[in-house]
Amino acid sequence: MTRDLAEPSDALLERAFLDEAVIEAGWRAPGAVAADGVALEADDTHASLRAMVRLLGERGVLALVLNAADGGRFDAVQWRAVCLARERLGHASPLLELAFAMQGLGSYAISQFGDADQRARWLPRVLSGEAVAGFALTEPGAGSDLAGLATTAERDGDDYVLRGRKVLISNAPIGDVFTLFAATAPAGERRRVSAFVVPGDAAGLERTSTPVLGGHPIGELRLDGVRVPATDRLGEEGDGMRVALGTLHRFRPTVGAAALGF
Repeated sequence: MTRDLAEPSDALLERAFLDEAVIEAGWRAPGAVAADGVALEADDTHASLRAMVRLLGERGVLALVLNAADGGRFDAVQWRAVCLARERLGHASPLLELAFAMQGLGSYAISQFGDADQRARWLPRVLSGEAVAGFALTEPGAGSDLAGLATTAERDGDDYVLRGRKVLISNAPIGDVFTLFAATAPAGERRRVSAFVVPGDAAGLERTSTPVLGGHPIGELRLDGVRVPATDRLGEEGDGMRVALGTLHRFRPTVGAAALGF
């Protein structure tokens, strides 16, 4: 009897993770939706990704990236399960895997650092797949160098006014909500970056698509006087570094798992 080498044995999974609930939720459940997800691929990758996000929500796979308090599968996100899901979905379709990963990356900061109102407004829609999420950090002159962000958020009464440009942002052309980072203090200040929840349809926000190989929905966000209520700031002013790194440090290890699937 031959075995598909792309399908790890249960014994191998159990030796690696020793948690049947993690294996069930992270490997077997995503495997059940893989074929249906692949069937949604089409020339219009923007429409395909939105349909895939909806499918992942309907089948409960997006529950892996949220805590139980926000409708998630486990009391706290189990990163082993996220790794297994990214590997499984990536083996079926890189676009399907992207749909899963970006829902997590784009909403995790809201889940972990948002207040009750922010979580109630956005996380049920992310969980169901109704809202597509994005993580808007990278700029033409700054990415990993958070202190070098040029996008600014200037306080004006009860609002912040955002100006700047984000590039190479996954889901930029189609996202409904972005976790977005901007400077609220001058260069050189220790706590100069803050994090905001920005709706995709905010006035003054221009979204463009960047053509790339593979149909990845990626692009630019241009912010020209985008007004964001102070109540849509994540955490305190100056918490942006903590919010960004607290999110990226969780998701970066799962990238390797996705690569195993590809």
